[in-house]
Amino acid sequence: MEKPFLHKFIYLCKLAAGSSFAWKTAEFFGSIHPYLAPLSVILCVQPSLEKSVRFSIQRIIGTIIGVMFTVLFFSHVSPGYLTLALSIFLGMLTALCLGMDVKVMEQTALSVLLVIGLEHESKHYPADRIRDTLIGILVAVFLQLLHFQIRRQKRKKVQKSSE
Repeated sequence: MEKPFLHKFIYLCKLAAGSSFAWKTAEFFGSIHPYLAPLSVILCVQPSLEKSVRFSIQRIIGTIIGVMFTVLFFSHVSPGYLTLALSIFLGMLTALCLGMDVKVMEQTALSVLLVIGLEHESKHYPADRIRDTLIGILVAVFLQLLHFQIRRQKRKKVQKSSE
């Protein structure tokens, strides 16, 4: 089996298994929107452990800023394109003023959009968004830790056998 194929196959297995586990975990913790946890798994599994952790931190910070900003300032405004534009602008400006980078600002905008778009369907959405994002992040980082630990053990065995 060619290495690039094997790496891609392992990647798709991590996303499929991790997404399923994250969904069931979110349901276990009472989520009405369990699809948010696998979304975080899919987004947060990056090529390296360091990148996965960095993006996961950016994602949870942006999610919290976006959810809190939208719930505090725009929960009583009906959704629409002007509300969305103003909310995204002010939410991202808040993240910018807090010294956050572009990835956090993007996650803030995404959370603002989803809270405005989906909160009217369920008042549980903001809490589900934060909890399920955290569940997905924890699953993604766990998968990456496990994968990189296995790879490190294999490298050690190869090094010992070549000595």
